[in-house]
Amino acid sequence: MDLTKINKFEKFEIEIDFNKNTPNPSRIFKSMASIIEAFEELDKNLVNHIDSKIDTILVLEDIEKGSLKSVLRNIISGIPDDALKDLDIKKLIGHYLLKTKYIILKKLEDRVLLTDGNVIEEIEFEIIEEAKNTGISKLPYYVPVTKKTLIENIKGITDSVENLQEGDSVIYKSEEGTASFNMSFSLDIELMEALITKESIVSHSKMILKVKKPDYLGDSMWVFKHGVHTINAKIEDLNWLQNYQSGDIDIRPQDSLVCDVEIVAKYDHDNNLIEVTYTIQKVRSISSKRANENKETLFGD
Repeated sequence: MDLTKINKFEKFEIEIDFNKNTPNPSRIFKSMASIIEAFEELDKNLVNHIDSKIDTILVLEDIEKGSLKSVLRNIISGIPDDALKDLDIKKLIGHYLLKTKYIILKKLEDRVLLTDGNVIEEIEFEIIEEAKNTGISKLPYYVPVTKKTLIENIKGITDSVENLQEGDSVIYKSEEGTASFNMSFSLDIELMEALITKESIVSHSKMILKVKKPDYLGDSMWVFKHGVHTINAKIEDLNWLQNYQSGDIDIRPQDSLVCDVEIVAKYDHDNNLIEVTYTIQKVRSISSKRANENKETLFGD
């Protein structure tokens, strides 16, 4: 790649065109903020696949009226010292981030719903090819972007325009080209993950999980700490759950559940880990540490 041409690959525009005198005008500004946040998340995920030490932020350079137009650019920091000293890596990464946005939006322009994983594979392939073309793939810690990451970011981009109405439109512009946001496109993230899943491995383990956030209503996940990791898990021990929700079982901060857990790990066709889910099938006991006294409450079979 000719580095003398990369200076122009530093900025991009998001333009929302809307009917003048539109009702509920705040939705336009909310949508612009959501689009920027979705792009920020995409950029952070992309650079994390290049090197976990690299960081990127979007900065707002200008806002134009008429239609609502934001001019933004990436600021790249944390480039490792040993990274391709003969190239301007910040410019290369900036170009790579711009091209990736264009690839995603262009691939989705004429689609209403994804019913197979082929489009995700096409987007993945083009992004990997762009990493090769820019030299990003030569960086020592680079790993290709995963389908799981792409699906999550496409979902974020899709959701970012949900406040817009019929007659509104959004355009992405950069030196790579112009692409329209598909206002009719929807993505079922669970369906897409199922389509790209090659294998699910189920295992069972006895675990001690420290309660971080209980589920008081019984229709969402509990949040636990397991070592340095945060785990979301659904409790399917209905007798224990009913006793907890009726107030017969007391859970306080720093309490831990000793429980039997089913763990499902899903892998795609490239053997990348897509998702790990945790389901608590049986709560065996509560391990408490209150007032400097250890206490364990056991539950029968």
